[in-house]
Amino acid sequence: MNTFVQKYGFVVLGSLGVGLILGMGIHAFTFKTAFENNPQPRTSTQNLGYPGGPTEEFQPTAPDLSSSKHLVEALFPGARIGGGDKKTPLDPTALQIQSIIRSPVSSYQKVASLMNLAKTLSPDHRRLAYASASFVCGPQEFQQLMLPLVWDSALPPDQAQVLAAGVVGLPDPVRLPICLTLLKHPDESIRGTALSVLSAYFPDTDEASYPQAVQFYLSHPD
Repeated sequence: MNTFVQKYGFVVLGSLGVGLILGMGIHAFTFKTAFENNPQPRTSTQNLGYPGGPTEEFQPTAPDLSSSKHLVEALFPGARIGGGDKKTPLDPTALQIQSIIRSPVSSYQKVASLMNLAKTLSPDHRRLAYASASFVCGPQEFQQLMLPLVWDSALPPDQAQVLAAGVVGLPDPVRLPICLTLLKHPDESIRGTALSVLSAYFPDTDEASYPQAVQFYLSHPD
């Protein structure tokens, strides 16, 4: 018996050692693969929900206002801009508005058609027509066809705000002075729209200094 143990003991111990090492290796590989396939959320105070947790990953970010879409999304968080459910058919009014936008005519003609159509629509569809005009308008049609309505006290504030958002896509020499005048609008939502645009261009400027900042910006575009 002692001879058997002496002869095969090291072989058995060696086999057990190799098996243990292989087992640990397989376990480590399996755990790594499972972790990569199901990555864990990074720890931050934003998802811990209590004070005093790790804060290294938390970096508050300002909203991106670098494009018309981003700015309107910031102004109207509930708005759906582009995309949507392709399986849901549009109602006849939405199709009519869509056909105007896609028509091969000038932006002035498109806005004129949308503004005329809006007069015949329900409030919800009227806002849709105004929003469409805001996205296709140029300086001339905005100032002649849309801006007067923004200042019309008879127009509901929510509709006026949708129209005012058209200022986003205008060239700087037109957009910025208009925003300064809209800061004097009696409705808070319109003033907020203008303030959001100005804040995007002059983030480090005091609100009281916007007129001088805009004047300097327009005088030195480069």
